[in-house]
Amino acid sequence: MFMLSIGWPLVPRAFARATGFFLSLACHRMETRCLHMAWGVSGLCARCTFFWLGLAMAMILPQPSSRSRLRGALTGMALLLPMMIDGALQYAGLYESTNPIRTATGLLGGAGASMAFRALLSAGSR
Repeated sequence: MFMLSIGWPLVPRAFARATGFFLSLACHRMETRCLHMAWGVSGLCARCTFFWLGLAMAMILPQPSSRSRLRGALTGMALLLPMMIDGALQYAGLYESTNPIRTATGLLGGAGASMAFRALLSAGSR
């Protein structure tokens, strides 16, 4: 069943299913890497759940000024590095990541992606 990882108890079931399906297109949804919550197993893996949460949370940050756009883009890209390194090392079979590491790197990566996109988009709208 496709469900929105964290939000389905708070939103209508149809919305949770539709959102969960959309988000699952980019997630492997392996149950061993998903979060286990009171209402069941999350619909996304820990990294993806916290990536989207970090992306949404970083959207409330103030828009970067024209002087700090480059700094915001570089900081955002730097915040993506831990997630990329953890995922690549795990994919290569060099080690098995844990859900606490996946959640931390996902949260950093989501916030970083948001910061980088906002900085780059605001630079193009001059």
